[in-house]
Amino acid sequence: MSRDLIDSCVDWLGKIPSTWSMCRVKNRFKFHKKVVGNESEKYDRIALTLNGVIKRNKDDVDGLQPDDYTGYQIVYKNDLIFKLIDLENVSTSRVGKSEYEGITSPAYIILTDNHDSRYSLYYFLNMWYQEIFNNIGGDGVRSAINKDTLLKVPFIDMKIEEQRRIAKYLDEKCSKINEIISDNNKEIELINEYKKSLINEISIKGFGEKKKTDIGYIDEVIKESKITKIKYILKNKNEKNHPDAEVLSLYREYGVVPKDSRDDNYNVTSENTESYKYVEVGDLVVNKMKAWQGSLAVSDYEGIVSPAYYVCSFKKNINRRYIHYLLRSKSYSQEFERLSIGIRPGQWDLSNDNFMSISVIVPSDEEQNKIVDYLDKQCSKLDEVINYRKQIIEKLEEYKRSLIYECVTGKREV
Repeated sequence: MSRDLIDSCVDWLGKIPSTWSMCRVKNRFKFHKKVVGNESEKYDRIALTLNGVIKRNKDDVDGLQPDDYTGYQIVYKNDLIFKLIDLENVSTSRVGKSEYEGITSPAYIILTDNHDSRYSLYYFLNMWYQEIFNNIGGDGVRSAINKDTLLKVPFIDMKIEEQRRIAKYLDEKCSKINEIISDNNKEIELINEYKKSLINEISIKGFGEKKKTDIGYIDEVIKESKITKIKYILKNKNEKNHPDAEVLSLYREYGVVPKDSRDDNYNVTSENTESYKYVEVGDLVVNKMKAWQGSLAVSDYEGIVSPAYYVCSFKKNINRRYIHYLLRSKSYSQEFERLSIGIRPGQWDLSNDNFMSISVIVPSDEEQNKIVDYLDKQCSKLDEVINYRKQIIEKLEEYKRSLIYECVTGKREV
């Protein structure tokens, strides 16, 4: 017999069981903000990530870092942490439950659940999955939500025993789903590593006889190849003033693609793109700050890119996809890393002089073509497997979100 449902009067919740009622977040949760001051050394650093709330090393140099932690706020075990800033970015984490006591960013909102139930975490996760945070308070995307607005958000009220039963059910189901997702992600990582190794081996050593080199980052190369500098095969281009051209994006995984072709790019395009660099089909585009991560590629598209990138045209008749593979190989990524200068990885910079001075291998035209044909075919097969695994993950994520929505709103009885 199905349970009796009534209208919650909240669009994104829909109907709820008739034995449940609606309240506000402020009726169930307490807000607190206690600045740690000069006692920051006593506490672990806590971070909110896509994988939940984790401990983060204070010496971690990835991303933006504070000069000191005196302005950070204290988090207690079982507190809910909300990151409700930059809401236009729909792919970042928004809420998590801390299993630790520590300190976290002063920009976050901290709430304590009076009932100490994991149901509340799933409730707010459902809001994140449905992008409710992005639209609270009116039409369109707001850049941030303050604690007063969060405390006014509708919340479902029910007996604590029922909350705990729902949370236990979701813990068990989501744990199994996450395990399968993790297995598929590991498989993707293994395939990507194999792909990188394959590109590195074939683009540098080819298929025939080898010879030793005095290049520090490469031990052997194709015997019938020449070794030259990048500056002898590439030249910088600084053509600008193409504001009406299509804006392109550079991805480590996909290379150069039209920015509008993907929905996972949150870099803001300037309103005035006259200073953007013009790219023609066949040009090499280099993100000088992330070249060491493989962020460079020969473009199949005409358009414009960030003025901070290097755009290079080819001075010699050479198979451009061969250079594309070669410079994206692990050996060259390691050399780009060695030559990049900066305080932390996110701010490393590969100077144009250092880039142009790097040695490259130029095999015969026949060998270049052979290498490119082989890598195109093999990488295509590997990409098919990766895409299949990603589709599985996507479907599992969709199912998990649907399951959480149905359970926290009572549409699925558990």
